Amino acid sequence: MKTATLRRFQLVADGVTVTEVSEIEAISQPAVSRAMRRLELEVGTPLLRREGRVLPLMHAGSAFKAHVDAVLHHLDDGIAAVQQILDPEQSTVTISFQPSFGTWLVPDLVSSFHAEHPQIRLDLRTKSDETMPEVGPRSDVDVELATCDHVKAPNILSGGS
Repeated sequence: MKTATLRRFQLVADGVTVTEVSEIEAISQPAVSRAMRRLELEVGTPLLRREGRVLPLMHAGSAFKAHVDAVLHHLDDGIAAVQQILDPEQSTVTISFQPSFGTWLVPDLVSSFHAEHPQIRLDLRTKSDETMPEVGPRSDVDVELATCDHVKAPNILSGGS
């Protein structure tokens, strides 16, 4: 199934006429109608009742639409997440820190960082175990504030640790 077809189905299911969808999408009315028929063939049952300008949902169409809405919502969230990565000034940075840093170091860092980068959101987390680093390939932490005796730095010259 094509994303564009699902978005067109969503519009029609929300009460937008085929004429309006064709204008919005800059395609012909027959192309919209054919896309809806192909979608019904893929799903295996009629989804829309063809009567008048607005095509009301049949029972199967209502059930399908709830899932189309969820899929497109997740897809849009994924696209937004990628856009945040591409535009770092609009992203969120997750910072993990030892609880003792929360009273003196973190507030100063946050205020000076926000003065320079007001659009970036900070997700602040205190570390639950002060001996284990939280930054790593499978971590959702971007920056960890720790004292040197808690962090084992890799040996850069030999390529190992």
